This record gives sequence, structure tokens and C-alpha cells, in this order.
Amino acid sequence: MEIISKFKPFRLSPLTKAIEEFMRDSGEGEVVGYEDLANLIDMDCEPGGSGYSYVLSAIKRLERAGCNFANIPNIGYRRLNPNETVEDNHRRIINSRKQIHRTLRRNEAVDYKRLGDVEKVEWQAATVFGRLAGRILSGRAKTKMIEAIKEQPDRDKIDYDGLAEIYLRKKRMNNT
Repeated sequence: MEIISKFKPFRLSPLTKAIEEFMRDSGEGEVVGYEDLANLIDMDCEPGGSGYSYVLSAIKRLERAGCNFANIPNIGYRRLNPNETVEDNHRRIINSRKQIHRTLRRNEAVDYKRLGDVEKVEWQAATVFGRLAGRILSGRAKTKMIEAIKEQPDRDKIDYDGLAEIYLRKKRMNNT
């Protein structure tokens, strides 16, 4: 039986594909400039430019393939090696913590009494989720997680979901 989809098949833009191939060919540590990308597709590839969306699509596709880049403002993108990728990810997690703390401050400044029933539930859920995410992303939590990973017999085959469950269970036991 043939399945007929109501969705159109995904078509990769030739511009995205050209950028993806060009960036994939760069070596670790090499910089791919906005100017190089603009010359490749004949469009402005800087943020806000007409070709920027193609660059972002190409970068997302490359990330899925394990090819990571860091933005260098006003210049372009630098291809990261695995160690730099881990460092960049750590920086992103720290930035996420800052955004979570700001969101919690904004949420706690809301006049709760003026909210409707649905908004009160949303406020409570956002507060609980924000506090949980803030605790998980804390430096202390990272240290505990590193200790738990070191205790794993085979670190190349870690069950990350199971490890997260163990961490959350320990957290609950320590809080009671």
C-alpha cells in the first residue's frame, strides 16, 4: 500500500547546498568569511543580509554532521575542533543559565493576583521549570555530574538518560 503524504517533499535550496559544501571543505581552525560566502552565492551573507538564512540553514545541517562553527562578528565563521566545540557548548550553557535567571526575575516581578486561572498555572509551571533548569545548569550540579560520570565503568557507553535520572533521584534524596 502506498502512503500518500499531504506534505510537500523537502527540497534543499541550491544556495544552502553550495554554502554547506564550501564550509564543509574548510579545515579546523579555518575562517570562512562573510565575503567568501557572499561571493559564492552572490548575496549578502552577514546577519540581516538576503543570504543569511541560507548560511544559517547550512550551519544547522553541518552541525548535525558534527561540523561546528563559531561566529566571529563582522568577519564570518571559524570551524571548531572537538575541544573548541566542547568549550563553546559550555559557554552556551552558561548563557542559558543567565537567560533562565533573568526569566525567573521577570516572572517573579509579575503581580500574581492580577493573573487569570490559566495564566496562574502557566506562571507556576514556568517558575518550577526555570528553577529546576537553573539548578541543573549550576556549577555545583556540573561538578556532581562529572563525579557520577567518572564512576561509570565504561565511559564510552554512558546511558545519559539513566544518569540524569540517578542525578535527579540523588537530588531528591538529599533535599528530604
